[in-house]
Amino acid sequence: NKFILKMTSDEWTEMSTGEGKPMYAKFLGTWCPGSTMKPLTGAIGLTTGKLSTKDEFRYSGLAWKRDNWTDYEITTLTSYEGRKNLRNALIYSDNIYFAQATLQIGEEAFTDGLDKLMFNQDIGFVFSTSL
Repeated sequence: NKFILKMTSDEWTEMSTGEGKPMYAKFLGTWCPGSTMKPLTGAIGLTTGKLSTKDEFRYSGLAWKRDNWTDYEITTLTSYEGRKNLRNALIYSDNIYFAQATLQIGEEAFTDGLDKLMFNQDIGFVFSTSL
């Protein structure tokens, strides 16, 4: 409502530079894409045939580590009952499911799928960080 009803200079300064930087255009920085990649990962898996809606992974808890990984583990924020399938993984934004799905899809199929979605291509216009 402050944008509509008017805000003071101090309020704008706090909003644009305050803790968490709520007005910062995060897509311009070096931020992890996070959950926005989950539906893309699912789509790549489905279109390549490397993943199906019936596939389920087996794990429990909020952390998982592949057997041959030493120090790196995948964590997720929400533990849930039920099948660890694509539908539930999207509903619960399940990092562990999508890590396992990406491993099942494989590096080549995954990167080819990203290329088909126009990753690593020039988008033809410039983003500005100035307000």
